[in-house]
Amino acid sequence: MAAGTNSANGVIELFASAAAWLAPHRPGASLESTIAWVVSQIDKRDDGSLARRLRDLVQLDHPSRVRAERHVVRLLGLSLQTDARYWRQSDFPLRDVDWPRTVLDACGRVPQRYWCAARKPTLDSEIMAGLASLARDWLRLLDELGDRSNEEHERRRADLKGTLASLPREARRSGRYRRQHELRLTRHDQGAARSIRECLDLLERALGNAPDDREETDMLERAFAQFAAEVEREGEERGNEMLFESYLRMAVGRAAADEGYSVVTSGVDETSGGYAGTIPLVSSDGAVECVVGKGAPLKISGDAYEDRLKQYREAAGLGAYDRQPDLVVRFSLRCEKRHEVDPVFFFGDAKYSASEGYLKQAIEGAVGYLIAYREAIGLSVTADDKDFSVQARPAFTVFFWQRPENAKLVGSDDDDGEMLIEVLYSDASDGDQRDLSSRLGLGKWFHRIAECAQQKLKLDTL
Repeated sequence: MAAGTNSANGVIELFASAAAWLAPHRPGASLESTIAWVVSQIDKRDDGSLARRLRDLVQLDHPSRVRAERHVVRLLGLSLQTDARYWRQSDFPLRDVDWPRTVLDACGRVPQRYWCAARKPTLDSEIMAGLASLARDWLRLLDELGDRSNEEHERRRADLKGTLASLPREARRSGRYRRQHELRLTRHDQGAARSIRECLDLLERALGNAPDDREETDMLERAFAQFAAEVEREGEERGNEMLFESYLRMAVGRAAADEGYSVVTSGVDETSGGYAGTIPLVSSDGAVECVVGKGAPLKISGDAYEDRLKQYREAAGLGAYDRQPDLVVRFSLRCEKRHEVDPVFFFGDAKYSASEGYLKQAIEGAVGYLIAYREAIGLSVTADDKDFSVQARPAFTVFFWQRPENAKLVGSDDDDGEMLIEVLYSDASDGDQRDLSSRLGLGKWFHRIAECAQQKLKLDTL
C-alpha cells in the first residue's frame, strides 16, 4: 500500500466514515449516544490523558450541560402529566357528545344519558420517554468519559442513574428526544426546554457543526474526524491502532448490513443506563442474530467464557487478566431453542503495523486466543491427530491495515480449503480510503462466515 494510504489522515478518514454510517443505522441514536458507543470501543486505560482530551472535546463539564442534566433529573422526578381525553355519561348533552354511541344506547328512544367527552390528568409518557432518552445519553457519556475520582462526576452519574431506575414503565420505552418533545416541554417548563436546547447545541458547536446543519452524514463525518484526531494525538502508532480496531468492528457491521442483516438495538440497559459497546444485527429472515463486538466472548446467558490460559499466566507471574480479542462475531438462533444451541464464534485482530515481526506476533496471538477460548469455538484435535476441528472456519482472522512483509494465508487446509487462521490485508497500491473494506475483502469474508454459521446452527437444531 502506498505511503499516502498509510497516513494518519487515512485512518482518521476511515474511522469517521464508518462511524457516520453507523450513527443513523442505530435506531433512536443521537449524536451523543453514538459518540458514547464509539468511545466505548477505544482503550482509555493508559494514563487518562486520552479520556481528558475527549472529555474536553465534548465539553462534559460545561455549565450548560450540568444545568440541563439537573433540569432533566428534576422533570423526570415530577412525572409530568397531560390531559387525556375519555368519554363519560351525562344526564345532559354537553359541548362534545358522541351522538352515534348515545343514540345506539338509547335503542331508538329519546336518549336519557349522553356520552360526552371529558379530560383527566395522566402521565405524559411521550415527553417522559424523550427526557429519559436524554438522561441515558448523558449517563453513557459520563460512564465512558467521566473521572471516577471526581466527586462531581460521580454525583451526576448517581443522579441520572437513580432517576432512570425509578421511572414508571410507560416512560422506559426507547426513543430519542426530538423537536416535538421540545415543543411539548415548553408548555410544561419553558426555562428547562431552553436549557436542554443549549446543551444539545453545545456538543454540535464543540464538534464544529452548526445546529441548523441539515447535512447529517457530512456533519457526523466532520464530528468523528475531529474526535478521531484527538485519539490519534494519544501517540501516532497507538492512536492509529485504536482507530483501526474501532473501524474494523464498524466495517464488519456494515458488511453484515450489505448481506441483509439489520441493526436492531443499541444494546442499552434501559433500567441502569449501562451500555454494551456492540453492534447487534438480525438476519433478513429474522432467524439468526449476529453480534459484532470485542473482548471476551459471551454465552447467550450473558456470562463470559472462561479464559483457559488465565491460570497459567497467573502462575507464571504474568497477571490474571482475560484475553480481549479486537473483534468477536457471534451468531446465534432467535427461536425458542436459543438457549439449547451453542452460538458460533469468529475472532479477529486488527493490526495497523506491517513489519514481519508483527505478523509473527499476530499469528502467535491468534493461536493463544484459540486455545484460551477453545470452548467457545469448539476446538479439538481431529481423530488422526493431523489437524484441529472447530465449529467453523476461519476461527481467527488477522486484518492488516497494509500488506505485511512475507504475508500469506496461514493455517492448514481442510477438505474445503478453508484455514483455521487467516490473514487479510489490502494489497492495492492506491485507491479511495473508503474502499479499504472491499480491498480487505470484508464483504466476502462476512458472507463466508455467515453462511458457515447458519449451516452449523441449522444442523444443531435437527
